[in-house]
Amino acid sequence: MNDLQERAINKIDAIITSKNFELDVSIKDLQSKQYGGVSRDEQVLVVNGIIKEIEVFEHILNALNT
Repeated sequence: MNDLQERAINKIDAIITSKNFELDVSIKDLQSKQYGGVSRDEQVLVVNGIIKEIEVFEHILNALNT
């Protein structure tokens, strides 16, 4: 594995970690009904979007690791 590939893997891993924190906060906001100026349905869309982003970055990470 070259240096650039290793740095890319580390970067994607950091993004996934950050997105997981974002997901946890968004789910807690949804559960506590604290989603500010958006409706519950819009907050659910946000949560689903974060989940999809995590899936995409995990796919990229898996591709880099093979």
